[in-house]
Amino acid sequence: MKVLALIILVVIGFVSANSDEELLDRWEMYKQEFGKSYRSPVEARRRLAIFKENLEKIEQHNALFAQGKTTHTEGINQFTDWSEEEFLQYVNKGLIDRPIMAGAIYNVTENVENLASIDWRTAGVVTPVKNQLQCGSCWSFSATGSIEGQLGRRGRLVSLSEQNLIDCSGNYGNKGCGGGLMNAAFNYVRDHGIESEQDYPYSASNGYCRANPSRVITRISTYYSILAGNENMLRTAIASVGPISVAIDATANLQRYSRGIFRDLSCSSQALNHGVLAVGYGTENGINYYIIKNSWGAAWGEAGYFRLEMKNNQCGIATMASYPALVTRKDVFNQKIVKAERIAKMKVFALICIVVIGCVAAISDEEVLDKWQNYQVKYGKSYRSPVESRKRLAIFKENLEKIEKHNALYDQGKTMHTEGINQFTDWTKEEFLQYVNKGLINKPVIVGEVFNKSENFANVGSIDWRSAGVVTEVKNQGGCGSCWSFSATGAIEGQLGRNGYLISLSEQNLIDCSSGYGNLGCNGGMMTAAFGYVRDNGIVSEQDYPYEESVGLCRPDPSRIITRISTYYTIPYGDEQSLQQALATVGPISVAIDATETLQSYGGGILRDNTCSSQALNHGVLLVGSGVENGIEYYIVKNSWGPNWGEGGYFRLQKINNQCGIASMASYPVL
Repeated sequence: MKVLALIILVVIGFVSANSDEELLDRWEMYKQEFGKSYRSPVEARRRLAIFKENLEKIEQHNALFAQGKTTHTEGINQFTDWSEEEFLQYVNKGLIDRPIMAGAIYNVTENVENLASIDWRTAGVVTPVKNQLQCGSCWSFSATGSIEGQLGRRGRLVSLSEQNLIDCSGNYGNKGCGGGLMNAAFNYVRDHGIESEQDYPYSASNGYCRANPSRVITRISTYYSILAGNENMLRTAIASVGPISVAIDATANLQRYSRGIFRDLSCSSQALNHGVLAVGYGTENGINYYIIKNSWGAAWGEAGYFRLEMKNNQCGIATMASYPALVTRKDVFNQKIVKAERIAKMKVFALICIVVIGCVAAISDEEVLDKWQNYQVKYGKSYRSPVESRKRLAIFKENLEKIEKHNALYDQGKTMHTEGINQFTDWTKEEFLQYVNKGLINKPVIVGEVFNKSENFANVGSIDWRSAGVVTEVKNQGGCGSCWSFSATGAIEGQLGRNGYLISLSEQNLIDCSSGYGNLGCNGGMMTAAFGYVRDNGIVSEQDYPYEESVGLCRPDPSRIITRISTYYTIPYGDEQSLQQALATVGPISVAIDATETLQSYGGGILRDNTCSSQALNHGVLLVGSGVENGIEYYIVKNSWGPNWGEGGYFRLQKINNQCGIASMASYPVL
């Protein structure tokens, strides 16, 4: 490993032998301490370069600390091999920004003592620091933390289940690992209660709701909101009530935080993205601060905590603060009244939203606005807030301009495909690439048999397996990074179809059950790993195990298995002749490609993408045919983004030089 690392250092271009050795030692210690491993030497080189860059930033910042120019230090943690963009992507998925009706408003009483400092950790009402891992579930940890605090103040401290909230509060507006709100979690606990961490352990993924009412630890009667931005009220609530759920704008500056009082002049008091728990406050060297419990594990910051300067509602600490009130007998009788009031308030809020959004229409181009309204209806788009709606409209307009420019080139014969409006037109390029990049993992998977092409094969000019009745309807993976499962089921369905038994198979079966083969559910997977699972366990139909767009509890019924496979074959890397022969003789083939931003607005025609890679593959699709148009050869590829995208859910990719890696990771199963 040291030899490889030294090679990496040479490639990156370090000059000083001493700095090379020191960096290498720290890199090896870092990987060991944080359990880091990488998918390939290429990925390891990239991570080492990021690690080096972050080390330099840490040293520069700590030099300022030594000079008294900042109040906190930075250090190495689990995020040191992440870029700032990756860190912000991680924290930004933690909170949604939907209007959730506030509970009661917290009122400060005149009799509350103004304490100079308080730390609820010393009072035994705060559980140990937890770790949300890769799941965007900070909101659930913030919510459980404040409920645990109220239990602790009653002498019954118990660690509550974040997974219970992740799996079960979707109907209250939360999105599991895709973000949520503490108040929405409180609403769920008010109606259903919450179980302990021990009875419903954390899995860092979305799962099937399996709450057991007999194991409920507590319910709440309501929750109280702090007036937005009122730090005096927040401070009083912390002192008199206990730990408070708060939200902040976590910027890239938190990525390297180590210890001290965190001051961030770049953060917003409104654009909040991370839920945390305020457990106290104090003063050091004349600087007032909050004590914040984070959910990034005890190895981060001050043993999982950080101190935030108490000044000018920094990072929005007092913008969205709330806490629950545990249920009493009297509260049970009042719940129906509270629910009716909540519905009435929501109707008023909806009217306000309409008025605010209407302001956008007044200043927007009429044609763009018409397309925008039609777009939202057609694709069922709704946004978290008026601010988000304005942002999406601006992105939509920008993408429309790009589409029109591209299609003008198409009219001039300068490109072979058109672009058009689809479900991604209100996404930025970065959001689209983030979406496709989580679709495939790049772990070594045991290879099945290798396909051997025949020298006597007569090349078929064109083939389209759709016309042979062996391809099911186009499906839609939604927000789940499960493209690999759709590619795998498509190839198996094709083999069933060729045997006269075409049936739609269950991607959810693979998402929920093939983790033991290396797949990561909605966070990526491999078609060959899915084939390995089906070989050993079989697969059920879509009807018996429908798609949920999230990771759930594995629950296949062995009596309903549709088929198993005996093995699978892989196409020699990059061999397009073998791929074409397998396509013609076998049927639909599972393939992987590098899906770039060019696919985001694809409308139709033969796609030529000179920016894509033949090695950095991120998206699993299904090859169902090939053909020729105007002398240009192409592949017919079935995608999993629904029939409203592309050519009825398909696209055609130019057949040239293993474009986008179409032949780099191709495989098919044998029944």
